[in-house]
Amino acid sequence: MVRAVGRPAATRAVSAATSPNPLPLVIPCHRVIGSASSLTGYDSGGALIARLLAWERGGLGAWGAAGRYLEYGTRAHQREAARWKARWARRAARWRSTRSGLRKNQTRSIPATNPPICAQ
Repeated sequence: MVRAVGRPAATRAVSAATSPNPLPLVIPCHRVIGSASSLTGYDSGGALIARLLAWERGGLGAWGAAGRYLEYGTRAHQREAARWKARWARRAARWRSTRSGLRKNQTRSIPATNPPICAQ
């Protein structure tokens, strides 16, 4: 970040801006790493930051249902990823079916803006 800003001496300002983050998954301050690719300077410790980065790299289902970390590529990880994808596919289908405000087996009536013109 300090290179992007153009002020290499502003490391304390960057750490002060990212340290009070209460939602590290929503506001990804854990992606800010040291210049030597080190995980230093975090209050929560490097282990949590490493887990968050591994979870993002590993994709879906890196944390199992029991709260244990699953290594990427293992069978347990693949099963958990399949469960996660199926669960979110069901939710997405349900959302798509109701996002227009209509429930199943309902139709939308479109009111006529102009009355029909009858030739007499």
